[in-house]
Amino acid sequence: MSVFDARDIVVQRGTRLALDKVSFNVGSGEIIGVVGPNGAGKTTLLRTLIGLQIPNSGEIKFEETPQQKISAGEFARAVGYLPQNAIFHWPILVEHAVKLGRFPYQSPLTRATSQDRDAIERAMDIAGIADFVGRRVDEISGGERMRVHLARLLAGKHRAIIADEPITSLDPKYQLHFLSVLEREASQGTAVVISLHDLALASRFCHRLIVLNNGAVAVADIPERALDDATLATVFGVQATRLHTDSGLSIVPINVI
Repeated sequence: MSVFDARDIVVQRGTRLALDKVSFNVGSGEIIGVVGPNGAGKTTLLRTLIGLQIPNSGEIKFEETPQQKISAGEFARAVGYLPQNAIFHWPILVEHAVKLGRFPYQSPLTRATSQDRDAIERAMDIAGIADFVGRRVDEISGGERMRVHLARLLAGKHRAIIADEPITSLDPKYQLHFLSVLEREASQGTAVVISLHDLALASRFCHRLIVLNNGAVAVADIPERALDDATLATVFGVQATRLHTDSGLSIVPINVI
């Protein structure tokens, strides 16, 4: 089933097109990677998908319903979002930060249910932050806070997850862990759209890649075809080697052109 369907999305900022007639779709259980050089439009595209950026033209449908016809509460339950450089604005306890993922399911007068508590416990376990209970988010490192954000996403049990460069502050072990968690969520039917700078990890974990360049889609295809030699040269200005491993394909840049 198509979860997101974007058609001819245009976002204009002054005289510049931040997005230029971008079209793509995301299916249930897919991990779609959005890659491209700095300023290519990756963040703008993700913000447009979740309604934080209103396009000048074009249409986005979520599960075949136009985005603007879905209530804010319904959309918040269906779609989890992790922005670039996500921060917590208050020194709250880690477990309370994860609990925020259950907010769309609650009203101001209701208490947490057993379903809420189970979802929070499961999320903290999967994200590997059970040992952080009782600590404040300002007492842990930036990378550890990103794992708290991952747990918050998982607690929401969303049908789609949108994450904007979430692994930048993580060390290699937890970069792989974070993406493996999203891979497992996708295997259970969650649609995932994630922007990444690391082409090796993007090619390893994503089912398809959307390569953006100057706000337009340069190519959208499976990683091996999306990151062919011509695209690597013209869009990224690099040469790469291709590693075929038991874990899948990794396309690793090795030289600047």
